[in-house]
Amino acid sequence: MHFRTKEDLAAAYLRRRTGTWRAHVEAEVQARADDPAGRVLALFDVFHVSYHRQCRLVQLCDGAITAAHLDRDARTLKLLV
Repeated sequence: MHFRTKEDLAAAYLRRRTGTWRAHVEAEVQARADDPAGRVLALFDVFHVSYHRQCRLVQLCDGAITAAHLDRDARTLKLLV
């Protein structure tokens, strides 16, 4: 697929990424809670975990952390979930 401008490419990327993110959040919230109040709390849990993972990914790309840090974090998250 070709885009006329960089702005068109960026807009298409953001639309796709937003859709993917929204589907992920909705699926995670539904999997974590059945009642409305639980879903609100689950939403915060999903944001917390996702933010933590993204920060680690950025840090990994910058060379600030190693794969060992990610392994430790993954084990910790499994204990919490």
